[in-house]
Amino acid sequence: LHLSIRRQRQMCIRDRPEGDEYSEIFSAYWDFIKKMNHKSSSEKEYALRIFENQLLQELGYGLDFNDDIEGNPIKINGLYDFIEDQGFSAQTEGKILGEILLNTVSPNQVTPDSEGLNTLKKLNRKRLKPLLGDKPLKSKELFFVN
Repeated sequence: LHLSIRRQRQMCIRDRPEGDEYSEIFSAYWDFIKKMNHKSSSEKEYALRIFENQLLQELGYGLDFNDDIEGNPIKINGLYDFIEDQGFSAQTEGKILGEILLNTVSPNQVTPDSEGLNTLKKLNRKRLKPLLGDKPLKSKELFFVN
């Protein structure tokens, strides 16, 4: 839990110009921290993915989770691939289920199963990589301390 919170704090601060105020980011961060108490591990992981999406949105890297890159509504049973800097493309062999995308922006969010959580984790890692570059977050170092 503490590693997750520390990681998110670093992500909030790292790409912001000095003295820049982004109250929406820190409001989302505070909501994320509050959600960490009394949640199952899968609920905590999902809260982390939702926070990452909010952070990316505030930084100008948001995605449309309701429509694909052609402007068509995401279908709950549709399959999609993520195309960097564009969004989601409907594909018969896609790796992302439309239900996962729609749930991400639903007011009645349901924590996805482990496969759905893993899909969101991979998606957000891919989206965050251009912002973080090759410099790892310092919180990851804590995993390797003896």
